[in-house]
Amino acid sequence: MFFILALAFVSSSEVCCGKVKDGAWCQMADSSECEPDFGMAPTSCEQTTYCKLGTCISENKGTCMQNTPKVLCEHQDGAYWDFHGIDELPMCQNGCCLFGEDAAFVSLTECKQIAYDYGIEIIFQNTVTDEFSCYELAAPNEEGACVFEEDYFSTCRRMTKEECNAVSGGDFNPGYLCTAPQLETNCAPTENTGCYKDKIYFLDSCGNLANIYDETKFTKNEETWNANMRDYWTYIKDPECVVGGVPSNSCGNCDLIEGTICKEYDSSLINVNSPDYGDYVCADMGCYYDTDGDGDEEYYQHGEAWCAESEGVFYHIQVDPNTLEFMSDNFLKQLENQSNYNLPGGRYYKLMCFDGEVIVEPCKDYRNEICMEYLWGENEDFKGAECISNLWRDCLSITNQDSCESEPRFCKWIEGYRFDGTNVRTSDELKSDEQGSCVPLYSPGFDFWAPESTGSEICALATVMEAAVYETNFIGAKRDNFEDQPTCDTNMNNDAVQRCFQNCYVIPDYGRESESKDYMTRDKMVSIHDGNPVEGIFEDYCISDRRGYYCEGSTGEVKGHSPNCADGKKKAKYPIFFTHEEWLDSIRERARSLGDCGYKAGAFVALADVDPELEIVSAIFQKLKQKGSVKEESESEKIYVGDEYLGDIEGYR
Repeated sequence: MFFILALAFVSSSEVCCGKVKDGAWCQMADSSECEPDFGMAPTSCEQTTYCKLGTCISENKGTCMQNTPKVLCEHQDGAYWDFHGIDELPMCQNGCCLFGEDAAFVSLTECKQIAYDYGIEIIFQNTVTDEFSCYELAAPNEEGACVFEEDYFSTCRRMTKEECNAVSGGDFNPGYLCTAPQLETNCAPTENTGCYKDKIYFLDSCGNLANIYDETKFTKNEETWNANMRDYWTYIKDPECVVGGVPSNSCGNCDLIEGTICKEYDSSLINVNSPDYGDYVCADMGCYYDTDGDGDEEYYQHGEAWCAESEGVFYHIQVDPNTLEFMSDNFLKQLENQSNYNLPGGRYYKLMCFDGEVIVEPCKDYRNEICMEYLWGENEDFKGAECISNLWRDCLSITNQDSCESEPRFCKWIEGYRFDGTNVRTSDELKSDEQGSCVPLYSPGFDFWAPESTGSEICALATVMEAAVYETNFIGAKRDNFEDQPTCDTNMNNDAVQRCFQNCYVIPDYGRESESKDYMTRDKMVSIHDGNPVEGIFEDYCISDRRGYYCEGSTGEVKGHSPNCADGKKKAKYPIFFTHEEWLDSIRERARSLGDCGYKAGAFVALADVDPELEIVSAIFQKLKQKGSVKEESESEKIYVGDEYLGDIEGYR
């Protein structure tokens, strides 16, 4: 028996190079020719692991390459190697890759690459095994005529390819209308119309959408139709007519952006007549509305908003939409008088023109929201409005004028009493930026008639009791002392000036402006307070000539230009008010600003006739002994009820 010995002979100087320096892969070469980082072995390349053949799958390129050496594959970015053949790998088998309206018969790896390249979603159907079937799935949302048999008739529906594919026996005809003559369906043109996506469309006899309504594309006598009309009822077409922002009864190409929309016609629609065919028109989305109640309706564009002129509130508050700052100082000046607006029962409302109708949006009740208006757009001619939270609660904790009146404005500063009851004015500085109250600019509402309500607690802040010390004559009684009110004439015996020396401003008519120089004038006031008053504060007021008005613990009359305070006596602080009217205006405005607390004569909704007794200024008269103790029983008398002064009531003066 003979044996043949087969030997694989490899030259002692040749090895299997993973990569040769000349760029070749998996070649036999002298070891000096090998790239050292790619593998090298003194055997045939078929015997190495790094040159083993398999499938290289590249996600970056979207490819599957068969019979690729492992070392070659693994040195490519985004590629990995598999020892299976290409036919054994699912990701390398062709299927139908659907993306957008397109389709491609490619592998899953290539389909993923398409998604990566175009940043779109994909659907991969591996059950589709041929290219033709794949392309049939393309453009699933393309519209056309889907023809099918129904009750032994050839009928039709306008639908997408995807929808038609779900219809048993459906034959999809892309780009065709169901009224196309060549389709031979039972659907015919009609003059009927309908709304779809805010535009007007003709409808066929099967109820399908045709093209956008154009009165020039239809006549009832088909024998007079021209080629353009027949073409219009055969293919899905873009509209030829244009509407824009002008209402139309002849074209259905309504334009929401420009302000027209499909609506069923009725006589209330503005600037448009009834259509020749069908029941729908491109109607104006704007609104006519009599905001100010003068009988003339104003026009508002679709989307515009504004504040209603509802009773009891201040309307048309124009602000910057970004900062809420007032656009005019006039608004702030008008807001100052709480007797005229933000009345009990008053509520803010926002109005908006939407699709031809005015929609009413109430702001939060009790004026917890207010309505503010602004202008915007390229030409700042488009009205906007918002119900904005009334941040009135924040005001009550603010103790200085600058912070109180900072933008956006929800508070206002009223000089006079502080909520803590202190007088921070010194003998040589007014400090008017701290001597006062920060109150809501937009007075809130309360159920002030309910004793346990939050409103009653807030309104309690407005209550003030002030002691005015007045020196009587020996036999003078209360009514005798007030028999003559200050007149600022030359009568130096006037009791209200000569005898009052503490908080005299609570006396009605006290301290009003004088044309006479005989009483305390600006010059004397400057001298008494070290010559450094805040500029412009004092006028020629008929005010007290009592030393006690300026010197602590003194009651004597002022002589000359100095109060001549006794040794060790300090000059008193500036009085909080200088006239009765200043005092009265301050306490009234503060009470009315805090909410539905004080008397607001214009109140109309919650209470038809608001009782003036809600705001009373009373005087309690007490005779005091020299040391300040009460000498006789007190007597009380109202001097103001609401805005009415009761000084002319018999027996009072």
